[in-house]
Amino acid sequence: MENEWKPTDPSGACLRHTVFGVPYEEISCLYPTMGKTYMGWEYTDFMPLYTWMRDNYVWFPPMMCCIYGASIYTGRKYFEIGKRGAGATLSPCGTSA
Repeated sequence: MENEWKPTDPSGACLRHTVFGVPYEEISCLYPTMGKTYMGWEYTDFMPLYTWMRDNYVWFPPMMCCIYGASIYTGRKYFEIGKRGAGATLSPCGTSA
């Protein structure tokens, strides 16, 4: 096949594979000076997290959206109280008592 991908490095030392088996070359391996811009956690094995997310895709994203929405709501209420004064409390109707 004429258009088949070939690694830049003929030794194949920088060759990696995605979770789907697609080959690619790790750029920080090809250009070691660029590797200094990476953080240590970027080199960790993410497959356990990937597998967990894949297996829990039905409930995890909606749960994160709910937590995000609740955080926005409670954060706004928290800062409203701060603007009225440290001693102010919030009644169930959302007005200061």
